[in-house]
Amino acid sequence: MAAPADPSSIVPHRLRLWLQPFRSQFTAPSWQTVLVLVLGAILSPGRRTVAATLRVLGLEADPRFTTFHRLLNRNRWNARRLARCLLQGLSG
Repeated sequence: MAAPADPSSIVPHRLRLWLQPFRSQFTAPSWQTVLVLVLGAILSPGRRTVAATLRVLGLEADPRFTTFHRLLNRNRWNARRLARCLLQGLSG
C-alpha cells in the first residue's frame, strides 16, 4: 500500500477537533506530524513506539519516516505548556 501524499489526511475530523487545544504549541508542519502520531498511538496495540504507530497506519514505508522520529527527538515543543493545556481542558 502506498503512503498517502499527506499522512495527516487520514486523521479523522473528530480527533482533530479534540486535539485543537494543543495546536498552538506546535508549528504547522509539526502539528500534522503530531496528529498522525496520536492517531497511531490510539490504534496501536502493545508498545506505542513511533515505528508501531506508523505500522498500524500503514505508513511504515513512508519516505518521511524520520520526520516522525524527529518530532520527538529534535523539534522544539514545551512539555509544561502542553501539560497546562491538558489541565485547562480537564478543569473545564
